[in-house]
Amino acid sequence: MVVLNRISKIWFQERLDLGTKMPLYRELYELLKLNIENGNLPRGNYLTSSRELAEALNLSRSTVNRAYELLVFDGLVTAELGKGYIVEHQVQELHRNFNGSEFENNSLSDVAQSFLKVVQAENHGAGESDGLALAFSPGVPPVDVFPVRRWMSLTQKYWKEIQFSSLNYKPTSGVQSLKETIANYLRIDRNIQCYPEQVIVVSGSLQSLYVIANTLVNPGDLVFAENPTFENVVSIFKGMRADLSALELDESGAVVPCINNLTKNPKLVHLTPSCHFPLGMEMTDNRKKEWIDFARNHQCYLIENDYEHEMVHYKREKTTLHSLDNSQRTIYISTFNRLLHPSIRIGYMVVPFDLLPAVEALMNHSHRFVPPSIQMVLNEFIKQSFLQIHMKNVWQISNDRKKAFLASAKEFLPHWQFEQTPALHILGSSNFQNMKTGSEIASDILVSRRMREHNIISQSLSSLYFDGRTQEGLILGYSSVPPSVISQKIQQWSLLF
Repeated sequence: MVVLNRISKIWFQERLDLGTKMPLYRELYELLKLNIENGNLPRGNYLTSSRELAEALNLSRSTVNRAYELLVFDGLVTAELGKGYIVEHQVQELHRNFNGSEFENNSLSDVAQSFLKVVQAENHGAGESDGLALAFSPGVPPVDVFPVRRWMSLTQKYWKEIQFSSLNYKPTSGVQSLKETIANYLRIDRNIQCYPEQVIVVSGSLQSLYVIANTLVNPGDLVFAENPTFENVVSIFKGMRADLSALELDESGAVVPCINNLTKNPKLVHLTPSCHFPLGMEMTDNRKKEWIDFARNHQCYLIENDYEHEMVHYKREKTTLHSLDNSQRTIYISTFNRLLHPSIRIGYMVVPFDLLPAVEALMNHSHRFVPPSIQMVLNEFIKQSFLQIHMKNVWQISNDRKKAFLASAKEFLPHWQFEQTPALHILGSSNFQNMKTGSEIASDILVSRRMREHNIISQSLSSLYFDGRTQEGLILGYSSVPPSVISQKIQQWSLLF
């Protein structure tokens, strides 16, 4: 009906602007063509049926059909059997990529301009894929083994039994039953002692970081992060105009900075203790205690980003930073997106009591809450032990795929070196300067870009360093790719350089 009304308005108000006499079918075609090209009839919309449009415009059906046929001939619309005509044309000029030199808006806030500069920085987002290619995207679990039918059954049960009152607004921090389940899950699985009230349900680790940054960080505040680290960690804190300082790493994890070298007290420290991303070392318990003492002495907070705990510590216990911290200075964040699938968009954080009011206030004025249906289905998924079953499947299949990756790499990429990590990624390195990448000097960034052109996704290691000396390499996920595809993609990779 909306499209019918729009076309009717176009016909009765704009046809006189054509300025020439032509057959009616041609007039209709020209008007529809013009409005498809300028975006008034957007891509993906079905045009009104020829019968309905003929009646609305007081035209013969053959006139409308001839106009539609011309649009199909020009590639502006596609005819789908049994469905009708769908607009296909993409308006290129509406999708221009502006950079800072081409597009400036003085009305933007300082924060918006800061984030814009970060996003426009060289190589930002180089590790992200468009979702079509899985080989070898880091951070993606074996999505092909996700129990779709089991999840669908729980979803159908939820909607079948739902009461209308449940369709109202929900608490910002999450549905209480899921918060209780997560608190119990953490207590049993990770020895994290927390109350359900401390659990905040979010869409993933990125939202956790954004909320924490807005809760604690002012422009110029000192924030520490491991170097290298997740791109989004750097983006968020630089976007918030924090004074982001790099932490050195050794075999025990992130090194605690010397007190004498500090010009001001830090506000926040971001750490990946269970498995450093991307290099893979685990922080020792002694180093964790050093960080807890540091946070207590400097009255700062620690972010423990436990991004792949289930896989890193499957079948073995490991002490978390949060479980050792009795001073309530640690914010624990984790996600189900790396265990179930990235599109599910659900994670959580455990927040110290003194930060809870501010965190909830910020969320209440932005994201509000994760859809309750997803929360309730996940709650049942955990309570009925389906998560444990899936976790076991993911661990077994991921290990099989890691072996398949290393075997194929040994056969087809003999000049590459591959280093395993406890997480679901492998580090690959080679003599990049000897590779052919056109006229440019070769680097891991250019190699990653060349591979991406052939739907082989990787993330360049050097792009994750934000200060000082960098190390070159590729971060490669293997768990989302079946063994047959792994072998095919590695053979294709071997022919690129």
